[in-house]
Amino acid sequence: MAKQLGVSFDMSNPQPTFENPCDPNSKNVIFLDACHMLKLMQNTLADKHILYDGCGEVIKWEHIRKLHGFQDKEGLLAANKLNEGKAGCR
Repeated sequence: MAKQLGVSFDMSNPQPTFENPCDPNSKNVIFLDACHMLKLMQNTLADKHILYDGCGEVIKWEHIRKLHGFQDKEGLLAANKLNEGKAGCR
């Protein structure tokens, strides 16, 4: 959607604004909500189980499950909001 509106998040030439279709004299700005983006990534990783970063390195849901198991065993809560009901942490 952002690309179709003419918005670019390319760090070498960012263009976060687009013309307001109702008022050509004003612009709208798009920004990504970091908390929401993290939640989307967590849910995607939980669904797919394996993702790859920009360098081709593997990101595994199993690592999140192991972190949860360690926290549970040690009685810790590292403020990452992992719990038994969270996206398959069982």
